[in-house]
Amino acid sequence: MDNELTENHDPIKHTTLRKLMKENAPNGLNVEGDLEHVMKGHLENAFQEIWKVSIEKTKQRDGHKIREEDLRAALNEIFNPYTTMEEVVTMMDEYHMELNKKANEFPLINMETSEDE
Repeated sequence: MDNELTENHDPIKHTTLRKLMKENAPNGLNVEGDLEHVMKGHLENAFQEIWKVSIEKTKQRDGHKIREEDLRAALNEIFNPYTTMEEVVTMMDEYHMELNKKANEFPLINMETSEDE
């Protein structure tokens, strides 16, 4: 999965990535096949998107150097929607449990659901 940013440079070595993957897999789990190639492609794609947005942030502030603040702003912009969605899902789960708890206090309402729902 070579691209224009990594054609001349290969900062993510397959052997290093595979070693890192193995070291971070819990005992008893093996790394199957050439997953490092798949991971490398995704890391490169993530880098490209983060770097592109970092450059946009630098240009928005009329900067001539990409700074840490630009990178952090890019990361926030890219990952904020995911963080927000995760927070909303957690809140909905909490509301769901609380509503079930309240509903089960009334004998005429049975809010218990089966595993199929």
